[in-house]
Amino acid sequence: MKPLLILLLCLYTAPAEAQRQFTFPKLAKQAKDISSLIPPQWHAIDTAYGDLNGDKAEDMVLVLEYDHEIREQRAYGDNITEIIAEQQRPRILAAYFGIRDRQAFTLALQNNDFVLRANEGGKIGDPYRSVAIEAGALSLSFAGGNNWRWDLKYGFRYKGTAWVLTEAFSRYFHQDTGEMTSRTFDFILQEVDVVSGNIHNRAAGNHEFRESLRDEPLRTFKTFKKPWAWEILPDTYL
Repeated sequence: MKPLLILLLCLYTAPAEAQRQFTFPKLAKQAKDISSLIPPQWHAIDTAYGDLNGDKAEDMVLVLEYDHEIREQRAYGDNITEIIAEQQRPRILAAYFGIRDRQAFTLALQNNDFVLRANEGGKIGDPYRSVAIEAGALSLSFAGGNNWRWDLKYGFRYKGTAWVLTEAFSRYFHQDTGEMTSRTFDFILQEVDVVSGNIHNRAAGNHEFRESLRDEPLRTFKTFKKPWAWEILPDTYL
């Protein structure tokens, strides 16, 4: 009877475990250092330091990854209609403002969606490249693709109550032919500089021009779900 009882218990508990939904942890509101804010079963895959809010204190940005794979639903296309489930390790983007007189950090951002996962880069592997603090902007870089390759870079700035996307760069090119289009976006001026031609030609023979963007509110982490999920221009995704 004992083996049968164990088997029945396993059959009973397995569905309950499978149905248990993954929940992102809430990061610590304040911390003295990185080690004191990383939740159990998570680890940091990248960090950056600099001044994000102009107060001359050193701030910190980090990207965390869960130790285990889960079945996670991710947005594609327009954020709403194209949702697929993938087996992967979730990631978190966090920013902490430094408190100079207390030698501590206070949480300024936790985003559970924007950072691409390790299997979202196509044939070349993990698309995550780096996080940095550049001239006051929180900068994130990604790259991926198959025969057609892509590079993406985003710059978010803290504007008192929200993190606003103020600049971005995208490049799409064929690894064999070199056919390429790159776009440098300025969301404050609502302009984009376009370079079309061949990635191997450097500047020679490439066509450069400037376009105006559609007049719409600036995007934030709340209104821009993840890379490749915003059709910023017709047939052009960022």
